[in-house]
Order: sequence, then C-alpha cells, then structure tokens
Amino acid sequence: MKTKFSSFEEIDVQLEILRTQRQLSLYRLKSQLEKGPMEIVRSGIRHAVLPSLKNLVIDWSLDRLRRLRRTLRPELPPAA
Repeated sequence: MKTKFSSFEEIDVQLEILRTQRQLSLYRLKSQLEKGPMEIVRSGIRHAVLPSLKNLVIDWSLDRLRRLRRTLRPELPPAA
C-alpha cells in the first residue's frame, strides 16, 4: 500500500484512522478473551489474533515514522 501525501495534515488524519482501527481490533480481542479461549479457537485465530498483531506492527511503524518526522522537521508541531 503506497500512498502519497501532500501534507503532514493528511498523514495525521491517516494516523488517526489507523489508531482507531487498532483500538477496535484490540477491543474485539478483549471481548473474545472474555468469552473464553475456546471461542477464539472456534472463531479462528486468523480472525481474532492476526488483526491485532497487524495493528501492533502498524503502531510500531507509525511510532518510527513520527520519530523520523521529528528528526527531519523539528520545527513542525508534534502529531496528535
């Protein structure tokens, strides 16, 4: 997924969307854990765990991008 952004504001909007997706994915995982471990097995690990793991990788990547942004453009205000 290659996306070209024309401004940091567009990047910030995309970061907020990804952050919300991560929160939803973690909420679903917590909900399934409350129902019990067998529910995860029944529904399939693919649908329960992999989205959360993907979102954790995305979050880690975004953190690295934010650090790079602060290094390259320290005069800009910090992203939300």
